[in-house]
Amino acid sequence: MASSTGPAGGSVCTSACSATVPSTAECTEGRCLVTLASGQDVPSSIAVDDTSVYWNSDGVVKVPLGGGTPTTLVSGSVLGISVDDTNVYWLDLSTVMKVPLGGGASITLASITESGSVRGIAVDATSVYFPSFGTGGYTDMSVMSVPLGGGTPTTLVSGQNSAAGIVVDATSVYWATCTGSGSVMKMPLDGGVPTTVVSGQSQPCAIAVDATSIYWINLGPASGTGAGSVMKVPLSGGVPTTLASGQKTPYGIVVDDTSVYWTNRDEIDNYTDGSVMKVPLGGGTPTTLASSQNDPQGIAVDATSVYWTNAGIVATSGRYVDYTGTVMKLSPK
Repeated sequence: MASSTGPAGGSVCTSACSATVPSTAECTEGRCLVTLASGQDVPSSIAVDDTSVYWNSDGVVKVPLGGGTPTTLVSGSVLGISVDDTNVYWLDLSTVMKVPLGGGASITLASITESGSVRGIAVDATSVYFPSFGTGGYTDMSVMSVPLGGGTPTTLVSGQNSAAGIVVDATSVYWATCTGSGSVMKMPLDGGVPTTVVSGQSQPCAIAVDATSIYWINLGPASGTGAGSVMKVPLSGGVPTTLASGQKTPYGIVVDDTSVYWTNRDEIDNYTDGSVMKVPLGGGTPTTLASSQNDPQGIAVDATSVYWTNAGIVATSGRYVDYTGTVMKLSPK
């Protein structure tokens, strides 16, 4: 461990690191950075519950929040993942699946045309929500739902150009059209007329919501230009607020009661100097929580920590290398 001194000269970091996985923990700036898993195959999606962290790597993998030996719940192609109190849900290219949190037989909930490049699969008390291609490919995508127990998928809206970042709250489903002049959209959970909450955004590709606002990342006019931003707007729409600008290929976003958190993949430096960031919900100076990360993508938070996946990449080629990805935890957040 690099240091045992917290922000006020205490021993917050030492106690946190020694209580988890000392051999893979680094103490810096009063925070404990732990590698929960290494040798992962391009992990890109992540979710947490009260006991475990879940991600994709040749299947669905989990590890206890405090670290330990990862467990593969199911093998196979896995894109976006989400969890509830009983199951992990995911998409591969042509099916919506689930498996119990403790492992067991996986269940096919629905077959779809193709899920595309998934940034968002969401779950509530009754349904799973996900994107799917139409006959026109990316320019004709749909937002769909299927009951938690499986059945015939319902098309909530079609004709969406590069639908991404699907999230839900108690009343609505939200998504973005991840294009150069994209929009943030919403509609009732049971279908109806979609509403454009805000338009004219520069590649909005990931979304988070809380009780008052929608938050999203803009890649910028082109990924890898350092012109990305983190935005918010009231749930009912209005003038968007820029929470952070000058971001290097932002990818994942999540919120809690006080802050917005996101990952920067940093395409400018061949993805090898990625970062994990946060900013207060009301705006202010962004804080770098972790730097020198190897292509950070998915991000999640709980009451004490922030978790993310590093997909793994080689600096000299800018290409992914199998089984060089990691799953990380930072406490306190």
